[in-house]
Amino acid sequence: MKKIQKHHIVLPLLLFLAACSYWSDFTTYFNRYYNAKNLFETALEDVARQERELFAFKEEKITNAANANFEKVIEKCSKILQFDTTSAYFDEAIYMTGVAFYYQQNFSKALRKFRELEAYPEDSDLKLENIYWIAKSEMQMRNFDLGMQLLDSVKVIAAREEEEELVEKAYIAQIAFYIYREQFQNSVNTMEELITVSGSDELKAEVVYELGKLYLKLGDLEKAADSFVKVNEFAPTFDLQFDSKLEYAKVLRQLEREEESIDLLEDMRYDNKFQDKRDQVELELALVALQKGDIGDAFARFSEIDSLYTQGKSLGVARFNLAYIYEKFLGNYDSAMTYYDKSLASDLTPEYRENAKTRSGIIVKYISLDEKIAKENKDLIYLTDPEAFARDSVEYVLYRASQGDTTEVIAELTDSTIVSDSTAVTDTTNQQSTTAQTITNRSQSGTNLNQLDLIQPEEFTVTVKPLYPKFSADSAKTLLSKSYFELGNLFLTELEVPDSAFIYYNKSLELNPEGSLTPQTLYAVGSYYNTIGDTTKADSMYTLVYDNYPEHDIAVEAARKLGRTVTAAKGDPSEKIYLKGEELYLSKNFDAAIDTFRTIFENYPESPNAPKSLYTIGFILENEKNMLDSAASVYDTLVTHFKRSEYTLAVNSKLDAYKKEQAKIQAKLDSLKTAQTDSTYLPLEDEAEVVTEDSTGVDLSEFIPEESQKDDPRLTPPPSDDNDDQRNKKPKEEAPPPPIVKIERPDSSLKKSIPPPVEKIDTLKDQQKSRVDSLWKSLMNKNDSADTTSVKPDTSSTGQKDN
Repeated sequence: MKKIQKHHIVLPLLLFLAACSYWSDFTTYFNRYYNAKNLFETALEDVARQERELFAFKEEKITNAANANFEKVIEKCSKILQFDTTSAYFDEAIYMTGVAFYYQQNFSKALRKFRELEAYPEDSDLKLENIYWIAKSEMQMRNFDLGMQLLDSVKVIAAREEEEELVEKAYIAQIAFYIYREQFQNSVNTMEELITVSGSDELKAEVVYELGKLYLKLGDLEKAADSFVKVNEFAPTFDLQFDSKLEYAKVLRQLEREEESIDLLEDMRYDNKFQDKRDQVELELALVALQKGDIGDAFARFSEIDSLYTQGKSLGVARFNLAYIYEKFLGNYDSAMTYYDKSLASDLTPEYRENAKTRSGIIVKYISLDEKIAKENKDLIYLTDPEAFARDSVEYVLYRASQGDTTEVIAELTDSTIVSDSTAVTDTTNQQSTTAQTITNRSQSGTNLNQLDLIQPEEFTVTVKPLYPKFSADSAKTLLSKSYFELGNLFLTELEVPDSAFIYYNKSLELNPEGSLTPQTLYAVGSYYNTIGDTTKADSMYTLVYDNYPEHDIAVEAARKLGRTVTAAKGDPSEKIYLKGEELYLSKNFDAAIDTFRTIFENYPESPNAPKSLYTIGFILENEKNMLDSAASVYDTLVTHFKRSEYTLAVNSKLDAYKKEQAKIQAKLDSLKTAQTDSTYLPLEDEAEVVTEDSTGVDLSEFIPEESQKDDPRLTPPPSDDNDDQRNKKPKEEAPPPPIVKIERPDSSLKKSIPPPVEKIDTLKDQQKSRVDSLWKSLMNKNDSADTTSVKPDTSSTGQKDN
């Protein structure tokens, strides 16, 4: 048998193995790699189409399509890595997997893959680019020093191997990092290096443009202008050419070279290749006009953009500046708020958007305060001139009658019950009853209220039912004074109209010269004088605060303004507590106000604020919460502990009447108990049920003197639960208003005003009735041109409410 030579065996084996390797690469290429490579390139193209800044450090979120393609790349490459370890495409599979993870912002997995490729034993053409991706991944994971070192090595090696694109990518990554860390000078230096080493005129144009924007951040307008002009020395894209010219025009405006800016913009305006970007040119022309002070031209240009260009970058800015003109130059705050809100609905930069939100919020505060002041002014007018309430009621009735609502408005007015001010007592129920009765008489006499030929519906100024305030004139003045103070602050600090602020500060002081806000208002007037540069008057106001209100916190600020030592004297410690309670009362937080005032009586019984606090608690319980028994208990405590107080004098007669009424009720109760022994007894119809406890839930023992608690019938459990409503229907005497913001401060020259006790109610009502009768006569004569007979109010149905 012939012996087989060794080399005859080896050669077919090598051929077989080579054939197997080629077959493996062939199947890998068509089964997995080809599809993965196509998906990878498609995803990269999608990423490249996304708008992003050249030197953006943070990676933007990719589109859903790109993310889906990268997911398929990872899936197909994982099969190559698992089953085709000997394939020639193994290193590319690792590389594509790493890049896919990077763009999915899974940087730790990306870095793991790139490190795996770095350790790949075979030589690979991807080694250098892989170092670039390792550096990028390390920096995204905040290993900045290592990342920057690796990028330096990439620049050196890539330059040596003439890998120009990779050199540029390394420079861009480093510049992005410097800008992200706000190392602007390093950014400038690296950009200038990149311009010298790059061979791409298109990239150079983009880098020079970004350099100009960076100079703007640094505030170097001259260098920024030079950079924007230099862009056209290279090969900018169409968009970059337009942007660089527009930015140059903006810089010229900022350099106050308005005429040069206008010339450039006019050239761009009539350049046909920029027609689709004309709105941006028009916007810049409008901004130049605004800067020059040509408000009419600016307003017209902004309005044209608002009406002609419903899309684009310029619309939101034009609307913002329309709002700005309405606010700052025209004082039309309603229109200003409308356009600020319109701008927020448009495409705006973050800076413009934040500014628009702020300005809109300020104007909302202004409008709210303005409406509040209008209502408070009306309340004060009603309280100081009750005839005004009658006039408005008449006009409201006529307005409703013109709408065919005669019956409804009469019922509405008849059912209304309003409490009036103790200092100008007016029975508004009588006014409304008179109004209703007169309208009824007028209708019965043949006059048709729906035929109002002399007064057209559009002439009515009162179309909402007038409401008579349920507090005193002093309280109304306090509320209005506070609102004027707040409006003054808004004009001074936020709307930036100092003269208007000065007007409202003075109105606040005129209404309430001795109020709790007086020191703050005087200090604010000083701030106004400082704003307009009158330091002499400003110092005089600060001195007034410092000398007259040493115990107030604002005196500390006044001292600082004057450069004096702050040694604010300690006044009555209960004063701040009283002011806090007063604020709670004015904001209608009655329960919290009662608790606050109570602490003064409990902790500072020797303070002048103690009787004042008890009086105010009683006033709130009586007039705001309609808790009559609880109010009486507090008044009783006031009389017991502070016999000589002016507040005791104000409630003495009322409390005596209340106690007599309580005695009558107790007598009736005793009579009922006696009658129960007779089974044939039936109560009379006019015998009202009575109660002996306060249904308000207030613990009366807190206010009733200990020596009186033992025999006090109010602390005795009631015989029945059915009498709660009857007690609160008992007639009550009108209470004087609480002493709002009338605190007497130590060493203060301000005099304290004491609310007068309620007296001569009948006389005041008679005078008021006479004035209303006269008013009705004049109104009826005006509206009955055909019938000269005036209808006098029927007083038979009116009467004074028992107090």
